[in-house]
Amino acid sequence: MKIDVDEQTVEQFLKGGSTLLVVPDYQRPYSWENGQLEDFWNDLDTLDSDDIHFIGSIVLISESHIPGNFNKLEVVDGQQRLTTISILMKAIQDKYTELGEDDDAKSMDGYFYSEVHRRGKLVKLQPGKSDREIFDNLIGGNIDRITGTCIGDAYVFFKKKLESLEQLHNIFDKIVYRLSFVTIVTDSDKSAYRLFETLNDRGLDLSAVDLVKNNLLRQASEKGLNLDEIKNLWEGIIDNLEDIDKVRYFRQYLLSSKIVETRGKVTKEGLYDKFSEILKKIDNIPKFIDDVKKQSLLYNKIENSSIDDFDRSKDEEINIHLRNIEAIKATTSYTLLLRAFVELKRPEDILKLIELLETFAIRRNIVGTSTSDLDLIYNKLALDSFSEGTDWYEFIKEYLGKNMPTDLEFESKFKVVQLQQNDQTKYILDKLESEFGAGNKGKRVGNSFSVHIEHIAPQTMKDPSLWDGFAELDSDEQRECITSIGNLTLLEKKPNIKASNNSFEVKKEFYAESSTEMLMTNELSKYEKWGVEEIKERGERLAKMAVKIWKF
Repeated sequence: MKIDVDEQTVEQFLKGGSTLLVVPDYQRPYSWENGQLEDFWNDLDTLDSDDIHFIGSIVLISESHIPGNFNKLEVVDGQQRLTTISILMKAIQDKYTELGEDDDAKSMDGYFYSEVHRRGKLVKLQPGKSDREIFDNLIGGNIDRITGTCIGDAYVFFKKKLESLEQLHNIFDKIVYRLSFVTIVTDSDKSAYRLFETLNDRGLDLSAVDLVKNNLLRQASEKGLNLDEIKNLWEGIIDNLEDIDKVRYFRQYLLSSKIVETRGKVTKEGLYDKFSEILKKIDNIPKFIDDVKKQSLLYNKIENSSIDDFDRSKDEEINIHLRNIEAIKATTSYTLLLRAFVELKRPEDILKLIELLETFAIRRNIVGTSTSDLDLIYNKLALDSFSEGTDWYEFIKEYLGKNMPTDLEFESKFKVVQLQQNDQTKYILDKLESEFGAGNKGKRVGNSFSVHIEHIAPQTMKDPSLWDGFAELDSDEQRECITSIGNLTLLEKKPNIKASNNSFEVKKEFYAESSTEMLMTNELSKYEKWGVEEIKERGERLAKMAVKIWKF
């Protein structure tokens, strides 16, 4: 794929040549209103004669050029700005004519027409189907035929702004020599993500999802489908995904969908290619996009832990576990959950599945297993677990078990792993607290702001000699010990601030008085002293409990 990026003025881009700028029919009609036109005019009118005004990017796809024929460029992005510039220039040309400046008026034809020897000339900018005849009438001088249209209204707006000959010369020079934009021309829409990477490297806010939409509308237009219906479905998808990573959703949708059954990885970079390939094969595009929309609403509920499909009690229990999934950064599992919420009708089954996913994720996270295979794992489970005749639970449990650390690996790593101050660590401590509470459900604080992670031996240790064994450790060893599970517990916000960097004797009082509901923390008040050996002993004990909690 070839990408040409060039900064150009209107003079360089529009004047003369054999190029036609074709706006696809699926693009929205010209829609600039007075506010936008006023802003554009003010930017131009106040521009100093020696300044350059940058107006963004024009993205174009080049068709194969046949020598001796017109060179067509498809306008992917920038048609509203190009149309506005052309309308203003036409208003200037007509004003020149009214003032008797026929030579100046005639010299502007090169900005409106492209010409090929023996093939005549055509209007250079060719808007989409709904605007093309109106724009042709504008350029042809049939102003009475454009009244009441957006293009006609813009023409009238600019015409009223133009007065003296001196002003005409001044505005014209600013348009053709002082307006600048980046033109990005690619020879194909295949592998188009590379194009958008190039644009984003230059600070232009575009994504693969924009290209997916363009490709969808292009193919729908070519197949004669109702574009309004497709656009409405697409807008519903985008509304459902507000504040959600849209690229991630589309990737996980494709990996989970029973309609398209995509196997293998769908990377961020490969999303556009894969989606385009699927659209070409789909017989019923509206039905497919409607499914994408329905699943986007489900994805929103999963992402925001707001499932409301069952009774209030079961919904809340499911949502608590979904918050756990978010806390332990296991959102790759949404691929499987998207499919499971469609296939499984009982809340008890959903809960059984999410508990499996929690165990799988936390074991791999603690051991530090590579995440590179997760998309493939969840893709296979989404597509194969719910086939007719398959015991979905046993199938998933067996497959996850093959890709998960053993009890010994998990226990060995759990007692020494360095834990950060984040929601995953709160989740782990909350689960351990439930075990101290003889099987109660814990405080459920996986991603809560109501509790803090307490380092019993403090992170900012002013005097290591006050903590048994720490003076003999180097700084790295001290940090490893302080951030291990044996030295961590939960405290409510206020007691945590009070405990701070005090000695263990002082902290014990806070643990006893302030944590009567947190048995794991309350237990610490029974220790006579606190140091390296106590941390190791407690870490080993908590690691054995962890194997029981996250058992498989």
